Amino acid sequence: MQVTNNQEVESYNYKATKTQEVKTSPSTFDSLLEEKKEVPDKKEGLVLACIDKYNVFEDLSEDEKKRFREILADDNITVQEIDTLSYEEAKRLFSHMYPKNVESLDKSTIPIVKHSNQVGLMISSTVMSHDENFNEAMYRTYREIDTEEQRDIFDSTIHNLNTAYINDEQYEQLKNMYGESFIDNMLSNLETEYSQNQDLRTKMLLDSYTILQKNYNDVLNEKKEIYA
Repeated sequence: MQVTNNQEVESYNYKATKTQEVKTSPSTFDSLLEEKKEVPDKKEGLVLACIDKYNVFEDLSEDEKKRFREILADDNITVQEIDTLSYEEAKRLFSHMYPKNVESLDKSTIPIVKHSNQVGLMISSTVMSHDENFNEAMYRTYREIDTEEQRDIFDSTIHNLNTAYINDEQYEQLKNMYGESFIDNMLSNLETEYSQNQDLRTKMLLDSYTILQKNYNDVLNEKKEIYA
């Protein structure tokens, strides 16, 4: 008979032949197995503590509460986690990350949800304009553009307009500017510019707005099918 005791602590393997029962010490080996079986619950971070304190999730369905809590449990949102949600679900998640009365609270006490620049752009796109189709198209475009450089160059053409307003009234007027005509005008101008000066930046912008136009048309067609 040969008894082999593997020394790899992580797997706690203990091999024996079938011809003889091998007994182990319950005080050591069994206790190690029990410790391995006990997997601690995922620790919830500061963001969920704040959400619970101010009942931020009170108007969500139980299913959304569960899924949103799983995403925010580590105080971070990744692109991969957002990909598990529809646009409407993602929009509800983004609108429920902070207390609704956050402006009246001490902002130093509100924990920040960590995310990449790409996720930040996707979040901001959901409230970019009064045209919900445009917002969803922007959301998809920020997701689809491959490189950080191209996303930043594309966003700069949006950001420059967003920083041009002075007061809330002008900002509301700006939000009315975005839509199908905005996309068509940008594409027309970029096509003219690229024909005259075929530089990389203009090419990136032209590609980005082409993606945006496709996404905008896709959103329109998808909604037509839903309500047909």
